[in-house]
Amino acid sequence: MRPIFKALIFNATLITTSIYANEYNTQCASDKYSQHLVDLIISDHEQQRTKLRCDKRLVTAAIEKVAEMAETEFVFHGRANGRLRDQGVELPIYYGIGNANQVEALAGGQKSPKVVWKSFKESTSHADHLLARNAFYRKQTLIGAAHIYLPSTSHGHYWVVYITEEDNASEKNIFHGPIPNKTSHGVFHQSQNEKKPIN
Repeated sequence: MRPIFKALIFNATLITTSIYANEYNTQCASDKYSQHLVDLIISDHEQQRTKLRCDKRLVTAAIEKVAEMAETEFVFHGRANGRLRDQGVELPIYYGIGNANQVEALAGGQKSPKVVWKSFKESTSHADHLLARNAFYRKQTLIGAAHIYLPSTSHGHYWVVYITEEDNASEKNIFHGPIPNKTSHGVFHQSQNEKKPIN
């Protein structure tokens, strides 16, 4: 890991333990702004899930991702599923490998949780995931988010939300209809008949 990247992660973690202490749930978010975004997602009247539970592992992964985006000044998907697996989240086998993404929503430049939530809702692929408008996402009940503000960078504000499920041993080989894979180039679907992870 490059020194700048380590410093960004350290600074993001430092913010969560000092300036915003006791103003947010560390199991849900990295700061009060990402906590507000989580609250907006959970409480939205269009939310199709009956419950969402905060998970610290998702927050840790999100902190790493916002730091990476701030360092590169580029908002991009890459190894989204892998990043959660690195934190010990046991994703179902039908969640892809490589650059596959059934778990991550990113944004850059929006200055407030309300603005970033509005932009997520205006994006079909993000709204389908975050609000579980696509049936595939309705089993995802774990959430975690992070935000970082670095005014010297091109976007300033960087946002990450992870929503996922963990593996259920009785459902390892069951595909739930076409599996969406969100990329920077759009959403692609894996056929229900393909019995292998998305590459």
